[in-house]
Amino acid sequence: MIKNNQNPLTPVVTSLPLPNSDNAMVIDLPDGQKIVIGKIASGSVIEVATWRGTGRPDSRTTRLMLGMSTLNNSSSESVATPSPQITKKEKDNSIPKKVTAKMIRLIIVTIFAVAIPVSLFFAGIRVAHPQAGLSNALGTAKSAIVLFKETTEVKTGDTVIANSQQASTSPILGKVSDITSNYYTIRNGRFLEPIPISHMRGKLLIIVPFIGYALGAIGL
Repeated sequence: MIKNNQNPLTPVVTSLPLPNSDNAMVIDLPDGQKIVIGKIASGSVIEVATWRGTGRPDSRTTRLMLGMSTLNNSSSESVATPSPQITKKEKDNSIPKKVTAKMIRLIIVTIFAVAIPVSLFFAGIRVAHPQAGLSNALGTAKSAIVLFKETTEVKTGDTVIANSQQASTSPILGKVSDITSNYYTIRNGRFLEPIPISHMRGKLLIIVPFIGYALGAIGL
């Protein structure tokens, strides 16, 4: 018996992408069906399913998906794109707003820190560290610093800062007890001391306790 030599059904592979042509393309399927494809718009996708018989598709169904793209997209190669160079101006514009606000606050604080002492100086407000004189509930006169208004116009009962007759106890914190044409008599907590008018420095405004200890430690 002569056996019929039957060629197995093998798919024919065509090189892709297909050349651009006005002729319709015919696809032969394994079960003898044919698909004729004409012009398809770029970007279109077609899904085809084939099966034997008149029943519903099952696991033996052949499925095919066709897509149309441009030649440039199908053959294009990825090209490394250099990262954009950031100019100095762009870097300056990229400064966070939070940093800018912090700098503005720092500038404002610095201005006030400079302006307040300067304003007090021109207003005649001075700072002194008494070396002797009246004590208070928080310590001795030497343990504090004082703010005073620079003036020689004081009256009896005013608490004042003046230069003592003794350099070791100057300046002194005291209270005016009596006033003559040339002298102020000041009660310094231990005795009444006559102070020449030229030695009067000013009238007390504020006592800041405890800071005198630190100033004394560094010899001020």
